Amino acid sequence: MKTIPTFTRLVCAVVFAVTLSRAAARADDKPAEQLVRANYRSVNDSMGFRWDVNSYGMINDGSDDCFDGALRLDVNGSQFYCSNNAMMTSDGKEYVLSRKMSGMNVTRRIRIDTERSFVRYLEIFENTKNSAATVRVDLRTSLGNTYQQVVTNTGSVFSGIFGKKDCGILAMVNSGSRPSVMHVLRHPKGKVQPAVTMSDQRNFIFTFNLSLKAGEKAAVMHLVAQRRGVSASTAPDAFKKLYARNRLVRIDVPKDLKKLVLNFRSWGGAEGPGKLLQPLLRLAEHAGMDRGMEDQLVVEDDTVVAGTVSCGAFEVETPYGTRKVDPGDIVLLFGGKSTARPHRVFLRDGQVLAGTVKAQDFVLKTREEFTVELDPEALDMLFMRADLRDGHPAAGVTGFVDTHRGDRLAIVQKDDLTVDTITPWGSAKIPLSDMDYLYYSREDQPGHRVVLKNGSRFPVILKNPELTVDTLLFGSLKLTGLLVSGLRSVETDSVMPSDAVLPDDASKALEKVVSADLQNVTVKAMLEWLDESAGLSVKVEPEIEEEVAEHRVTLRAADAPAGAILKWLLKSTGLKLAWQDKAFVAVSAAGDEAATGDDGEIRATHMLLAGENMLVGTISAPQLHVLSDGAVTPVESGHISSFERSDEEGEALPIFSMTLAGGGTMTGRLKERMIPVEWKDTRWRIPVWQIISFERYEPEEVAGEGEGVPKEKKKEEKKADGASLIKNLLKRLQQAAP
Repeated sequence: MKTIPTFTRLVCAVVFAVTLSRAAARADDKPAEQLVRANYRSVNDSMGFRWDVNSYGMINDGSDDCFDGALRLDVNGSQFYCSNNAMMTSDGKEYVLSRKMSGMNVTRRIRIDTERSFVRYLEIFENTKNSAATVRVDLRTSLGNTYQQVVTNTGSVFSGIFGKKDCGILAMVNSGSRPSVMHVLRHPKGKVQPAVTMSDQRNFIFTFNLSLKAGEKAAVMHLVAQRRGVSASTAPDAFKKLYARNRLVRIDVPKDLKKLVLNFRSWGGAEGPGKLLQPLLRLAEHAGMDRGMEDQLVVEDDTVVAGTVSCGAFEVETPYGTRKVDPGDIVLLFGGKSTARPHRVFLRDGQVLAGTVKAQDFVLKTREEFTVELDPEALDMLFMRADLRDGHPAAGVTGFVDTHRGDRLAIVQKDDLTVDTITPWGSAKIPLSDMDYLYYSREDQPGHRVVLKNGSRFPVILKNPELTVDTLLFGSLKLTGLLVSGLRSVETDSVMPSDAVLPDDASKALEKVVSADLQNVTVKAMLEWLDESAGLSVKVEPEIEEEVAEHRVTLRAADAPAGAILKWLLKSTGLKLAWQDKAFVAVSAAGDEAATGDDGEIRATHMLLAGENMLVGTISAPQLHVLSDGAVTPVESGHISSFERSDEEGEALPIFSMTLAGGGTMTGRLKERMIPVEWKDTRWRIPVWQIISFERYEPEEVAGEGEGVPKEKKKEEKKADGASLIKNLLKRLQQAAP
């Protein structure tokens, strides 16, 4: 067993009290924001939509006269206008417009996200009076043409009142040339909610009413996007790019301003690890390259030289030992040029080795037949050609461990790896199989946060000074807790065991070698090609026929097994296989998680806590006691459907609004100062002042035959007949992979 030495630097300890408290951020904790004079100009985003912001903070026209003035701000009936103090961030992406109005400091921060094609507004209000103030905020939008219909993000017709799961609206215009308009306005449980007024089939007023104490700051955030070709049926997919699973998706807001926002309550936070090669794909996109059938060298001025790389012996010296690597298994090499970090070798199976690279006869032969000698110490980035193996872990891999050095090592633990942690509410032993990912966060205080597959998310300290892991490349390692930057489990459907048994006709279809250069074709066309070329028939469920007919992919494969191509297609599109009526059917993977649905609902009893923390678990106390009007009322915990604080977050003795199973309601404080919560073998004690809300999950029942059986159970039983067949197919796909 190898032991990795600890860091020589002292790192900050995690202080949970700071993470969970609402203590104000100190101004000297971060450098001052660099602002420059605003330059009002039209900007086109990646979808080609035009954004023309003016000194009122409004969008003038947008694309093809989409607007007749959008998102005008009125504060207590007075229109906002910034004449002399218009600024913008130094990168030119965000306007910062400020002025005084009605005894308020009012700031409009308007960020144009050209990459993802939307605009984020942050309306900030500071009460400069010595007394409390009420603020009426009106946001007015006029469309360039009348709309045909207004629907919500769920695809339902909008009648003027938001539904339980609605976050925004889509106005579909009559004109074929003008885009439709999306507004994202709320979290269903935000502290303030918008009222919507519509008139003349083109005008909208979004009204927020704020109450601010003397000296208090608050903010309202909203998003606007122009889109073409969106219908009521496709509206949910369009909104998911910005708001999914009851949370905003990668919305860029300065950290110190997030806590001011009143109409949203759940932030995407640190982005999860996503696909194993997602960072590589972003680098390739940033370099302006399309990974195809050639290797590509990026030099310092972002010039890309394409060709074919050849290499003799290739090895990486790491603290865990020296490892020989097959050059064909490499997907990206970060060289030593202009960086003090070790070389980093990204492997196709998702692993990353950081260390010193030694390579013999390492050359790139260009298209023009020039030969370029490659020195790992001098090169910047070398992208290797795309391969169907990219992003697929090896058989037997159960997860990955990331280090602060830049390594990512595959874990092949026979028994489920259990991580001992300390949470703000007690100790917890967390199996890797229950973990989605654990990551290192530098926000507030440096330390780890964990996201579980059931939807829980919270800060942790690794309890043991060392973590022992069985790795694929280096055997058993002892990694110090200070060295570990992250852990992630591997989804069972992304690891394909090597043993397989399938009927002969299916085996032959999977093993048949085919070649293709299919560019920008639909998934439906790809499946038809697979059937025609290899006899590999995969049907499509009716619910996603339209999606499959529209989603486009590109495949360049030379002499690859049909099974490997099918595996790549399923992985790259997010589709899965189901067994229906004795045939394999491509189905959507949405909503397949154990604890969360495609609507973002947590399908488990859970508690939302301060600091954007979530615990899935049940209240283990038999009763809670509600204090109201001088009386104490005991309430059976099992009879509580939900409760939510109705006062300011951070109060030591919060007031809760409680809903009971029979439909009754109660409001009051809890006599208890600590609430016990259980999840599996873990027991936490939660201070009541940290609780924002609690919700008991009750599975829907399926009517008719099997009355009283939860819907999820019915789905499991329905899938059971084909489970072994699906498993065997997936095993065979691994065997067929090149």
